[in-house]
Amino acid sequence: MKKGLIRVLGITLLVKLSSLAMIFIGYKLFPFQTGNYLANFHDPAQPVPTLLTAYQTWDAQHYLYLAIHGYQAGAPSNAFFPLFPLLIRLGSFLTGCPSWTIGLFLSILLSLLASAFLYLLVMDLWDERTAFQACLWCLAFPTAFYSGLIYTESLFLFLALAFFYFSRKGLWFPAFSSAFFLSLSRPTGILVVVASLMGREKGPRAKGMFSRKALMVLAFSLGLSLYLFLMGLWTGDCFSGFSAQRFFVSHNQFTNFLKPWNWFTENFIQNPYTWNGPQTSFLNRAALVGVIVLLPFLHRRLGKDLFVYVLVVGVGPALLSDMMSYIRYASILFPIFIWAALGIKNGILQKIILSCFFLAQACLLIAHSLNYWVG
Repeated sequence: MKKGLIRVLGITLLVKLSSLAMIFIGYKLFPFQTGNYLANFHDPAQPVPTLLTAYQTWDAQHYLYLAIHGYQAGAPSNAFFPLFPLLIRLGSFLTGCPSWTIGLFLSILLSLLASAFLYLLVMDLWDERTAFQACLWCLAFPTAFYSGLIYTESLFLFLALAFFYFSRKGLWFPAFSSAFFLSLSRPTGILVVVASLMGREKGPRAKGMFSRKALMVLAFSLGLSLYLFLMGLWTGDCFSGFSAQRFFVSHNQFTNFLKPWNWFTENFIQNPYTWNGPQTSFLNRAALVGVIVLLPFLHRRLGKDLFVYVLVVGVGPALLSDMMSYIRYASILFPIFIWAALGIKNGILQKIILSCFFLAQACLLIAHSLNYWVG
């Protein structure tokens, strides 16, 4: 194993374990937002938060509920895709450990795997220095702490990076497996199929390229089909996961694509801006604008498939909603971190930005763990 990869894995583990320690410190030093806790879904419905509550706030409650109780007809938690809660349930069954410990363990393990595949992918395309720097940018992003909590960021990032790495290596069975599980991980997983069609190969490997792309489309389609089958089996309605969106205030709906001007005026002109409110966040809108501005640079520097990944995973879903949680969703846009590693060569500037990012991440992590709204 290369020294650079070992170093990346060590830093990743240190960052994720430090995040757990910071949650403990934050809970001891600052007030918990009990009002938000009581107003939102939590299971069991205990009225008094504890230290353990700080490690499983917001969406983590849904994943743990699904891991313990499963999907049920008409439940709000049906909006969350099944792969992560199934992994938690399996881990808890095999080890006898509580679901919350398995959830945290899985997230940290998947973060390590994501860092490894990001390093290997970038090293193959560029060099070791760029690979190491890309991993640092990925770890430092202000909302990257979600990849160490009971959320699906680490799972999705690992599967997406594994898919691109194996596809570029021509290892089609693991690429097929990654694509299949991406469609079971979160709603945007199926969108990666668009990026998979953009890859180009030259020379002998170009033969049979059409059949390999068809294979990848099949993998994503089978994953989505299994998701619909499981939801029908568990809840009696194949589309209950999509119907459950009505329980949430993010207003994700496909009809927004048909009304782009209404979407723009509601989100940018009529929006009563706050710094980071759930539906009125300036940060969310600034992050989306930043991603859009970067698109032509990503296309020129990284290639069509990675550019399309950012386009469909980073921009497409934002057009379906009011951009609630966008600064969290941006943490899985790994091509941006590759671009930063390639483009920011000044060591002093890089250290300043990374330090500011890590500081912002620490503040946002503590706020999130105390049940204040972050993303």
